[in-house]
Amino acid sequence: MTKHDTITNGTTGNERVTGAIDVMRATADQVGDRLPRVVDTVRDGATEGARAIQELPDRDQRLVAAFSLGLGLGLSISGAPRLLVIATLAPALFIGTTMTTRRAGSS
Repeated sequence: MTKHDTITNGTTGNERVTGAIDVMRATADQVGDRLPRVVDTVRDGATEGARAIQELPDRDQRLVAAFSLGLGLGLSISGAPRLLVIATLAPALFIGTTMTTRRAGSS
Protein backbone atom coordinates (compact mmCIF):
# COMPACT_ATOMS: atom_id res chain seq x y z
CA MET A 1 0.00 0.00 0.00
CA THR A 2 1.45 3.33 -1.03
CA LYS A 3 0.88 6.77 0.34
CA HIS A 4 -1.59 7.44 -2.51
CA ASP A 5 -3.70 4.36 -1.63
CA THR A 6 -4.69 5.72 1.75
CA ILE A 7 -7.66 8.05 2.01
CA THR A 8 -7.42 10.99 4.41
CA ASN A 9 -9.12 9.16 7.30
CA GLY A 10 -6.71 6.22 7.11
CA THR A 11 -8.88 3.75 5.17
CA THR A 12 -8.06 2.42 1.74
CA GLY A 13 -10.32 2.69 -1.27
CA ASN A 14 -11.05 -1.05 -1.07
CA GLU A 15 -12.19 -0.73 2.54
CA ARG A 16 -14.51 2.11 1.62
CA VAL A 17 -16.01 0.12 -1.27
CA THR A 18 -16.50 -2.90 0.98
CA GLY A 19 -18.18 -0.70 3.58
CA ALA A 20 -20.46 0.83 0.95
CA ILE A 21 -21.44 -2.61 -0.32
CA ASP A 22 -22.27 -3.71 3.24
CA VAL A 23 -24.47 -0.64 3.72
CA MET A 24 -26.26 -1.28 0.40
CA ARG A 25 -26.82 -4.93 1.33
CA ALA A 26 -28.31 -3.96 4.72
CA THR A 27 -30.54 -1.37 3.06
CA ALA A 28 -31.73 -3.88 0.47
CA ASP A 29 -32.57 -6.34 3.26
CA GLN A 30 -34.60 -3.67 5.07
CA VAL A 31 -36.47 -2.77 1.87
CA GLY A 32 -37.14 -6.45 1.21
CA ASP A 33 -38.55 -6.86 4.72
CA ARG A 34 -40.83 -3.83 4.39
CA LEU A 35 -41.97 -4.31 0.80
CA PRO A 36 -44.84 -6.77 1.51
CA ARG A 37 -46.33 -4.37 4.07
CA VAL A 38 -46.04 -1.47 1.63
CA VAL A 39 -47.74 -3.47 -1.12
CA ASP A 40 -50.55 -4.49 1.24
CA THR A 41 -51.04 -0.91 2.40
CA VAL A 42 -51.17 0.42 -1.17
CA ARG A 43 -53.58 -2.36 -2.22
CA ASP A 44 -55.87 -1.67 0.76
CA GLY A 45 -55.82 2.06 0.05
CA ALA A 46 -56.60 1.54 -3.63
CA THR A 47 -59.46 -0.84 -2.80
CA GLU A 48 -60.92 1.59 -0.28
CA GLY A 49 -60.58 4.49 -2.73
CA ALA A 50 -62.26 2.49 -5.50
CA ARG A 51 -65.11 1.56 -3.19
CA ALA A 52 -65.58 5.17 -2.12
CA ILE A 53 -65.63 6.37 -5.74
CA GLN A 54 -68.14 3.70 -6.76
CA GLU A 55 -70.47 4.80 -3.97
CA LEU A 56 -70.52 8.41 -5.20
CA PRO A 57 -73.54 9.57 -7.22
CA ASP A 58 -72.96 9.91 -10.99
CA ARG A 59 -72.92 13.71 -10.74
CA ASP A 60 -70.10 13.67 -8.18
CA GLN A 61 -68.19 11.05 -10.15
CA ARG A 62 -68.30 13.26 -13.24
CA LEU A 63 -67.08 16.21 -11.18
CA VAL A 64 -64.13 14.22 -9.77
CA ALA A 65 -63.31 12.87 -13.26
CA ALA A 66 -63.40 16.37 -14.77
CA PHE A 67 -61.15 17.74 -12.02
CA SER A 68 -58.71 14.85 -12.42
CA LEU A 69 -58.64 15.25 -16.19
CA GLY A 70 -58.16 19.02 -15.99
CA LEU A 71 -55.40 18.75 -13.42
CA GLY A 72 -53.64 16.00 -15.36
CA LEU A 73 -53.78 17.91 -18.64
CA GLY A 74 -52.62 21.10 -16.95
CA LEU A 75 -49.67 19.33 -15.37
CA SER A 76 -48.84 17.67 -18.68
CA ILE A 77 -48.86 20.98 -20.55
CA SER A 78 -46.70 22.60 -17.86
CA GLY A 79 -44.08 19.86 -18.22
CA ALA A 80 -44.62 18.02 -14.93
CA PRO A 81 -43.03 14.57 -14.52
CA ARG A 82 -44.95 11.82 -16.31
CA LEU A 83 -45.49 9.79 -13.16
CA LEU A 84 -47.27 12.73 -11.53
CA VAL A 85 -49.42 13.26 -14.62
CA ILE A 86 -50.37 9.58 -14.70
CA ALA A 87 -51.22 9.66 -11.00
CA THR A 88 -53.56 12.63 -11.48
CA LEU A 89 -55.24 11.04 -14.50
CA ALA A 90 -55.81 7.68 -12.75
CA PRO A 91 -59.06 8.71 -11.01
CA ALA A 92 -60.53 9.95 -14.31
CA LEU A 93 -59.65 6.67 -15.99
CA PHE A 94 -61.08 4.64 -13.13
CA ILE A 95 -64.30 6.66 -13.01
CA GLY A 96 -64.72 6.46 -16.78
CA THR A 97 -64.35 2.69 -16.61
CA THR A 98 -66.78 2.46 -13.69
CA MET A 99 -69.42 4.60 -15.40
CA THR A 100 -69.08 2.67 -18.67
CA THR A 101 -69.45 -0.63 -16.81
CA ARG A 102 -72.46 0.68 -14.92
CA ARG A 103 -74.21 1.78 -18.10
CA ALA A 104 -73.43 -1.48 -19.89
CA GLY A 105 -74.84 -3.46 -16.95
CA SER A 106 -78.06 -1.41 -16.74
CA SER A 107 -78.87 -1.60 -20.47
